[in-house]
Amino acid sequence: MKRIFAGLTAALFITGFPLHANADLVGEWLFENGVNDTSGNEIRTQAYGGVSEIVRDGEKAQYFNGTTGYLALDKKLEGSLDGLGLSVWFNTSYMNPNGANYTNWAFLDFDRSEYFNLSIDNVGQIWFGMTTRNNSTTLDFFSDETFNDGKWHQLVLSYGQTNGLKVHVDRDLIIDDVYQGSIGRPGVTRYGFIGDGSEATSFNGVRNQHYFEGGLDNVVLLDNELTDTNVYNFFSNGYSAVSDVSMPGASLGLLSLGFLAGFRRKK
Repeated sequence: MKRIFAGLTAALFITGFPLHANADLVGEWLFENGVNDTSGNEIRTQAYGGVSEIVRDGEKAQYFNGTTGYLALDKKLEGSLDGLGLSVWFNTSYMNPNGANYTNWAFLDFDRSEYFNLSIDNVGQIWFGMTTRNNSTTLDFFSDETFNDGKWHQLVLSYGQTNGLKVHVDRDLIIDDVYQGSIGRPGVTRYGFIGDGSEATSFNGVRNQHYFEGGLDNVVLLDNELTDTNVYNFFSNGYSAVSDVSMPGASLGLLSLGFLAGFRRKK
């Protein structure tokens, strides 16, 4: 089922595990009908530069060429976020060990130094950066593992007061840290981007112009943390073996991970 969040919601309520009481769906980019937001919140989304449609296991996804392609989101953050929930499928083979770590931004960005950024760095580590409201400190969290292997992976992130920061990729817990306070620098407005970094105070405003190179699909943003059951069901409803597909500028192999009964913690 392509509409993974709708399927997740139904499954959770049927089994008696509702979504976090304060978590609302902010945006959902499933790419089955162009790049439009399908959350029902009607976030205007516009593709610019080298963004093209590809296929991921029979579903539509988007390829970003790493030099000009990005999506501008008519969604702004202002104030603070007590928590955050994110899910995204990604695929990249980008590798630049001699470059800056921000040269392959970003899966989703509302400005790391003002709100948050979710990306993969120049050597393939998952990178979540955020700025806290209490003392306007910017914090960065990196995975030990690398994922720039030219295969599709699903990432689910949860951040909030109950469970702190937890980032899973393909069901493995790769980043685990304590709650650092609410996200967002006071008095600052930032608009979002998929495929580039934000400095924008208006729709399609100033960007970092670093650009993500690779494929993205099923980008989902919520405004508070996920429960453990929510995370598990994201993988159960939007997680499957991925067949070989062709993507511009990359060579994809078979991702055959199968169904796992629970999560694994990376050693």
